[in-house]
Amino acid sequence: MTKFLISKTIVCITVLIASISLAEQAEKDYIKQILPDDAVHGGHFKDGLLFSGHGTLTWQSGNKYEGDFKDGLMHGRGVITWTDGNKYEGDFKFGLMHGKGVRVYSNGDIYEGQFKNGLPDGKGKYIQTNGKIIDGFWVEGAYLDSDETGLMDNG
Repeated sequence: MTKFLISKTIVCITVLIASISLAEQAEKDYIKQILPDDAVHGGHFKDGLLFSGHGTLTWQSGNKYEGDFKDGLMHGRGVITWTDGNKYEGDFKFGLMHGKGVRVYSNGDIYEGQFKNGLPDGKGKYIQTNGKIIDGFWVEGAYLDSDETGLMDNG
């Protein structure tokens, strides 16, 4: 019985030390780096060169991306906010808006739907601030086929 308790205690101590080591390593891997174009990236790096995992990228202009990176590019889920008031939240692929997302424009209009190579492409809905909704299929940023539902009924 004593031998079992001692080995169980040793296993617990070993697991605790391993957990602390992993947490310390993760903290060390989080680096803030100033890039050649004066953009600042805070996050994790792969092989010390390309940022990968979750992080934040802030450009000199003030535009900011927070989300997933892969091999130095925005890739996965994230949010990009531009200083002019535009915002996108959704999927990214190889540095571009790609997949499902929501883009809020500085004038208040909203596009919700599929993106491809940075543009609305596929099934989507464009909601204007006056309440008009354009729901249909988009190709390279322009709607191909739509069902304009007119003004929204707020009552």
